[in-house]
Amino acid sequence: MRLVVVVRDRPAAFGFTFVVSFSFLCWFLVNCFAFLFFWNLPFLLLQLPQIILNYRNLMAGNNSAFLAVPWLGMLTGLLGNLSLLSYFIKKKESEAVAIQLLGVVSIYVAILQLAMAEAMTLPHFVATSIVTASGVIINSLKHFDLLNNGIWKSWEEFITIAGLSALPQVIWSTFVPIVPNTVFPGCIALFTAVLVVSKARMGKLSKKGVNILGSVSGWTATLLFMWMPVAQMWTNLLNPKNMKGLSAVTMLLAMIGNGLLIPRALVTRDLMWFTGSTWACVFYGWGNLVCLYRNYFVERCTSARTPLILKGSHFWTLMFLQC
Repeated sequence: MRLVVVVRDRPAAFGFTFVVSFSFLCWFLVNCFAFLFFWNLPFLLLQLPQIILNYRNLMAGNNSAFLAVPWLGMLTGLLGNLSLLSYFIKKKESEAVAIQLLGVVSIYVAILQLAMAEAMTLPHFVATSIVTASGVIINSLKHFDLLNNGIWKSWEEFITIAGLSALPQVIWSTFVPIVPNTVFPGCIALFTAVLVVSKARMGKLSKKGVNILGSVSGWTATLLFMWMPVAQMWTNLLNPKNMKGLSAVTMLLAMIGNGLLIPRALVTRDLMWFTGSTWACVFYGWGNLVCLYRNYFVERCTSARTPLILKGSHFWTLMFLQC
């Protein structure tokens, strides 16, 4: 049905313009919802293949397969998603909030399976569960404007301290036993973070220092999220035989989902979002697929009858399509 605006008993000169604008608005809204769906779909399904694979290994009693999924890497991803959830709720970006919430829930389910397979110690799992539940509840209350500002400020200070202290400790612990098993890096970072946050609360930081501290939690969350694929690739390098417990579909979805978010980051000029999405697309997606293909090449290339170029055709076709 055509809509025409009439002014002074005759068709307005801008009648056709209004029709075009209305059509454009409908097109724009449809595409926004479509892009929102396609943005969230890979993240909705991201950990599902890994969760299904973990379930099968649990039912088969194959707990050694869980060594392919480092709990430290999953923990950094969870903490990163949880901190970014708070960051985007504060900025009131609903699309980004939905993506981070999906990440928190799916990674927590995967961590639960690691704990059930005894690939993650019970104290670490309990502490992770408490922080995750608290974070989801507090962020949900903030999203619906049901939270006191004082509680939200305390939560922001907590995630800033937790992120600053967890990041160096997780990076250090990833390379154990090559490096000594110690909590010294985390303790130093914890002391520094508490000192800086305390000074900010007492008003002893400069205005520039307060602004920097305000962005620290977001960047710390991004760095935690970025360390997740590094920990996974390091585990793949040390234990290539355990990669049978790693889902290639999860890596593919990570590459597609983060790749779809790169244009959004460019449009909104969000450097933090662009950095995290690009890193995850390249390393968590491509990097781990390369590790999986390398393992496939080493194990089966010499014994298979099909030509090598055909054996790798599916992988290189995927790489070409992503380019």
